[in-house]
Amino acid sequence: MAKTHKTIKEQERTPGRRVRKTGRKEEIIEAAAKLFSQKSYHDVTMDDIAEKVGVAKGTIGWPDYPEGSPSTIDWTTRAMEGLWDRPRWEERWFPQAFKGTMGQLMRAIQEDKEPAISGRTTLGTMTLVDAAYRSFREGRAVPLTEVRTEAGLE
Repeated sequence: MAKTHKTIKEQERTPGRRVRKTGRKEEIIEAAAKLFSQKSYHDVTMDDIAEKVGVAKGTIGWPDYPEGSPSTIDWTTRAMEGLWDRPRWEERWFPQAFKGTMGQLMRAIQEDKEPAISGRTTLGTMTLVDAAYRSFREGRAVPLTEVRTEAGLE
């Protein structure tokens, strides 16, 4: 896959304004309204709006369920100046991510053994998801150590 932009570490960091916890929706609406005033409503795409506010969008194999399709994520930030990062995989996150994991867990319970995927690994995944949701809500990057400390895991 060809690189379409500098990595986050390579980018010049510009002081970003923190988005108020309750202001994200309003920020998106304002960006859309501004674009609608610049070109017609029918000519504004979701990508146009997303580029103005910096967001991620994607699929986890649901669009054509039950057949499924490869998972996707497209993301951009204001600093990327209209460029999007669009990694692609052949794999589908859902339902494939659950089949092996859940099947293995059911077998471990049936055989009264430890599961191959430990509780520690599961807690790590949950910590990552919690940090991602909090980062979005709070308009800042929430470090994993912060989430682990607050949960009493460190």
